[in-house]
Amino acid sequence: MTHYDDETKPVTTKSEMEQLLQAEAHRQKTSGDKLHEFLVPEKGVWLTPFFYLQIILLAEVLTALADPRIGLVLHGSVLIALLIHGALVVSVQKRRILLSLALAPLIRLLSLSLPLQGRPLEDWYLWSGALLFVAAYFTARVIGFSGKRIGLRWGFWPAQVLFGFVGIFLGLLEYVILRPAALAAELTLQAILAPALILLIFTGVLEEVIFRGILQEASLGTYGRFGINFVAILFAVLHIGYASLLDVIFVYGVAVLFGLFTQRTGSLLGVSLAHGITNITLFLVFPFLIGLPPRQVPVPVETITPTVTISATVTQTPTMTQTPDETQLYSEMLTSTIVTRTATASATATVVTETATEEVVAPTATVVVSSATPVQSPTVCGAPAGWVTYTVQPNDSLFKLSQIYGVSIAELQEANCM
Repeated sequence: MTHYDDETKPVTTKSEMEQLLQAEAHRQKTSGDKLHEFLVPEKGVWLTPFFYLQIILLAEVLTALADPRIGLVLHGSVLIALLIHGALVVSVQKRRILLSLALAPLIRLLSLSLPLQGRPLEDWYLWSGALLFVAAYFTARVIGFSGKRIGLRWGFWPAQVLFGFVGIFLGLLEYVILRPAALAAELTLQAILAPALILLIFTGVLEEVIFRGILQEASLGTYGRFGINFVAILFAVLHIGYASLLDVIFVYGVAVLFGLFTQRTGSLLGVSLAHGITNITLFLVFPFLIGLPPRQVPVPVETITPTVTISATVTQTPTMTQTPDETQLYSEMLTSTIVTRTATASATATVVTETATEEVVAPTATVVVSSATPVQSPTVCGAPAGWVTYTVQPNDSLFKLSQIYGVSIAELQEANCM
């Protein structure tokens, strides 16, 4: 790269540049002028965020594939470490990347730990999203990022709106990969309007403000153009819970695309629309228009999830079963049907524990209750009176359902013959 001095002569060598800087510094020192400040990369800043990224990856793997409680404890520890480290560090750039990175474990903690027992799924999005909006606002303020700096501007809005429709195609691709159950009872405006607005605001706008806004701006200052890849890796890591390597790769590619578009336009409008439309079509439209069978999540061969049919005649076929722990359900529940207890049981409910005919299927459990006279059969599992069928949603876990419905994990496992 060619530099020019005050007389417009090209300076092409490192030694000439150093001589020029020394001469300029001496001139300003003797003349009393303020010395110029030169911005240079800080040595070692890039190592620390990568270390925390690996810990977040480990926490996500533990949450999804091992024990969710261990994963949540590790996420909490990373969150505290990032906040303390970011508060104590002297470097402004290092403080920015560490404090913004703290939003990642906070997302997972809020998504799985809010005490909203008995509340509908929409409330989980609303409350966790509202708290994350507050956290994102104060994070941006503490690290000195203005709204415009993180992309809260219109940009060239026609191009932004046009890019938003890319979300339809992305939603179709991800639906083919994940094949989730619909979040609405039917494909009508009345049924999908509220969930669609919630998905648009609390997954589209909110997640783009956090990832393509705050985190990407902080990462670009630390890693340069590689900062887009750093944020994309982090974004993909937080999708491990869907138990699909293909989806993780897909999400990484989408994150890179969104990051490049945001960097080029300086606006989050287009990517927020695309992200929101992706999730709206994924969870509210394509499950009705295409209707692919739910994705079967692989389970160990020794794990047997029976289908239990209750009738008036006792005809039990014993089957050797091994009770899985709640970690296995974290992956299986993405496409499962779980029996849960309603907040208020019917006054005419009858306790039925008559019979069980078991066969090996995975990963769906269905309970049909008859009104026959109950027969005592302590070895038969099944739903107690007043329990209803609940279709498991993405990011559900046994721990989360136990919190929502106010029951223990063991009760859920027994009711669903796990």
